[in-house]
Amino acid sequence: PYNFSCFTQIFHILSTCTVGTPYRILVACTFLLVGSLIFFAYSLSDTLRPTAVRDQSYQRKPAVPQFWRRLESVNSSLEIPRRTKREEPGHLSDELDFGPLDEPNSTEYANVLSALREHLGSLYAVDVPGVISNYSYSQLSSQPWSQQLRANFLWAINYEVPNKEKRTVYFEQLQRGEPKVAPLPRFARAVVFHPPEIREYLVGPMNAPTEVQLIRTIPYEKRPLGTIEYEALVDFLTIQCMQLDSLLQEAYGASFFRDVPSQQWRYDQNADSTQWASNDGTSRCQSKFDKPNEGGRPHCLMPTFNSPMITHEAPGRRRTWFRLMHQVITFIQHPVDIQFNIDHTSVDPNEWYLVQIWFQGHFYNSVSHLMNAWKSNQFRVRYRPFTYLYSGDVLGKTGHLFDKITPVSSNTGPKLSSFMDLSWVRNLLSRTKRDTTATPVESVEKPDPSKTNRLSIRNRHVKYDLWDFHFTVRRDTGLRIYGVYFAGLSILAEGGMDETATVYWGWTPFMRYMTSLESMYGIGAMIAELSPGIDCPQSAIYFPVQLVLSGDVGPVEVKHGVCLFESTVDPPGSPVRRHYEFPMSPTVEHGLPTVTENDHTNFGFAAPGRALTVRFITSLFNYDYLFDAVFHTTGVLEFAVTPTGHIHVDAIYPWPDPNRFQSTGLVESPESFGFLSNTDLLSFVIHHHLFHFKVDLDVIDRRNAFDVVHVYGPLSLNDSRANLQSPGQSEPNLPPGLWMKRKRVKTELDARFHTKFEVPVQYLTCAKPNQFNPSGPPNLNCVGLVNKGAIKTLLSDTHTEAFAWTRHQISVTRYHEDESFASSIYNGVDLINPVVNFTRFSENNESIENADIVLWVTVGNYHLPRHEDLPNTPTTGGKLAFYLTPHNLFRYSPDAFQCDRFYTENVS
Repeated sequence: PYNFSCFTQIFHILSTCTVGTPYRILVACTFLLVGSLIFFAYSLSDTLRPTAVRDQSYQRKPAVPQFWRRLESVNSSLEIPRRTKREEPGHLSDELDFGPLDEPNSTEYANVLSALREHLGSLYAVDVPGVISNYSYSQLSSQPWSQQLRANFLWAINYEVPNKEKRTVYFEQLQRGEPKVAPLPRFARAVVFHPPEIREYLVGPMNAPTEVQLIRTIPYEKRPLGTIEYEALVDFLTIQCMQLDSLLQEAYGASFFRDVPSQQWRYDQNADSTQWASNDGTSRCQSKFDKPNEGGRPHCLMPTFNSPMITHEAPGRRRTWFRLMHQVITFIQHPVDIQFNIDHTSVDPNEWYLVQIWFQGHFYNSVSHLMNAWKSNQFRVRYRPFTYLYSGDVLGKTGHLFDKITPVSSNTGPKLSSFMDLSWVRNLLSRTKRDTTATPVESVEKPDPSKTNRLSIRNRHVKYDLWDFHFTVRRDTGLRIYGVYFAGLSILAEGGMDETATVYWGWTPFMRYMTSLESMYGIGAMIAELSPGIDCPQSAIYFPVQLVLSGDVGPVEVKHGVCLFESTVDPPGSPVRRHYEFPMSPTVEHGLPTVTENDHTNFGFAAPGRALTVRFITSLFNYDYLFDAVFHTTGVLEFAVTPTGHIHVDAIYPWPDPNRFQSTGLVESPESFGFLSNTDLLSFVIHHHLFHFKVDLDVIDRRNAFDVVHVYGPLSLNDSRANLQSPGQSEPNLPPGLWMKRKRVKTELDARFHTKFEVPVQYLTCAKPNQFNPSGPPNLNCVGLVNKGAIKTLLSDTHTEAFAWTRHQISVTRYHEDESFASSIYNGVDLINPVVNFTRFSENNESIENADIVLWVTVGNYHLPRHEDLPNTPTTGGKLAFYLTPHNLFRYSPDAFQCDRFYTENVS
């Protein structure tokens, strides 16, 4: 589809010009040559796919980012596609297709659901298109709440990761390049709400299930809060707020967003619609009260809940605090000061009851208690009209900020990274003689074992530089890395986050009870679709992610669920190593020259640093977390998490007011729980982020040991002579200036480490002595752990019973299949008797010397929000990361001989 009319006109002009024939021929040839080059350059940008560029001069290839976008049109408006139920896609290339460790697809979901229904008799869940069942979720959702809450209901279907032995055999066969590798078994773990208990089943194989095995049962009160129970709770709140409507209007100029409870609640009450007539049209939650462009419905109040549900205050009872907020964009930051504590332990909503109401600093036992106190003038209502936190178009809702963004290129072909220009590609093509008309999968070049690709991807199996690994997204915990090898050496069997906890404290009961363990919501299930050019570079590769979100949603496919891209190391654009040696000038001493040549000086050496990032983002209600696994060409593996999103705020009183605030105990000022807004009656609530990672290191072999290297100085000693040390001091009775001591940790209890920030320390996971790497020093083949996100938690042991992993920054345990995860989806519900108690992983105090060991690493921070966290917390400076670094594993840095290093001399 190219227009050649310009060339026709050129030839017409040349044929009619008056110059001699030889000149016409010369000019014509020149135009033809230039035109051909232009045509080639134009077509090249659309067809070039330099994904397997080979360099015959050196086996390690230059760090060229050779990525292509998914073979679909670019969304020029950068609008994030909505999450939809999975549609069977067309053929995906092997690079983008799903992998052996991915969650179930729609076909597998249907097979597992059918097997469970046959086994249980009745099980309600969403059916896939084309399947007709008497137990579809649509049939259940129209029933009264009491029937829905008593029904057998599918909560989740997750892929059951095979045991480590099977995974190790599979990955080792791939490493050896065996022609036929048996696939990993695909079984599912199904979580079924089966009152009066929760049941977990192992079902499989998922392509044709022949086995349905009950694995364990869990007490029913530990179930996570699901859609059915939440909607019934909203109905319960509706009834309370209908009775409180006059007070809500007096205090906030607003009404509850729902006028009457739903039909499902009315069925339970055997009541007709006239009993639930809505406040005679007096509700403020009507369109006539809401002006346009105010970001929502400010005269409507909507609820939100906190967690946990079972605490020391009421063991065995499911109780949840709700607070009301204005129904506007960033509703989480527009709360009002009324909150409700509801006991919903029973599966019969008729037995639910209101424990307490908190209103403007005081507790009330019931709606009637609060209303009677108000009507008898026992307190004065403080009017808090709606005030929008954001002026102008801060959020960009009108589109002025985002609609103008255009893609880097209007082409829909492959996008090249910013530090690889077209001329470089042409140069590589001229050297490699690769057929540029073929896609990576259709390459006409036969594989050569002596030459490796810079990047190859097949079914979530990635080979990049000297790295080899698999990745997936788990519904409960998010991004997971398996089977990591570097330069052919085993490094990591499994790595990824196991749990995240966020602990708040504030003036209101809602904030004081807010201790959130997010895996109960599904860190992977809350996956956020990635936007090219914002969440990841335009040139990144975007992978779809398949998940079974829940039984009331079913299987989905998130189009841009994970991205993969190459970039320069931190700081961006910097070298991974460099040195410049200044020239030495000849000098004369006693009439003789002391320096006669500069061969050993006057040079510079450097190498650019690059790394491959695998990124996944989850949106857990108000907070978003960017999770990265970064594979550096230096052999360093980085795990990082960066928080962003909307901060929580508390509604406060108009302090300073001596009648409203009094110092009590350690609470000495209105800012005790967070800085106060200088524009609104809000407190920016202090909170504690904690992220827990499982790091199953297998350095060369599964038999490893754990060493700790302490660095000491004179001030490390409790000795009055310590301050007498000086540089160069050789007094034998005085301590040296610096020294280190290496200690092998023998048992699990000794391998629980509280980070002492004043004492430098290094942690090493080392191969068994007779398993050393032949290319490195014997008995020193280790991987070091550098935790840049270590934080000391200040919470009590009573508070952290369900997330005891926070008590130590690093714990090392012996590997066991029944200790695969440090938490569970039930731990966030019950904080006093957790299903997974992490302290038990170490209590038998097993030996960890020359054994298969697991590192459990915690990173975190304390967030003291301020105005600059509005509208969103910036990611700048917020990254929390730890690094796995080779330690005497190689003779040189693994990238010492990379092709794009350089050496230069000053010849002037």
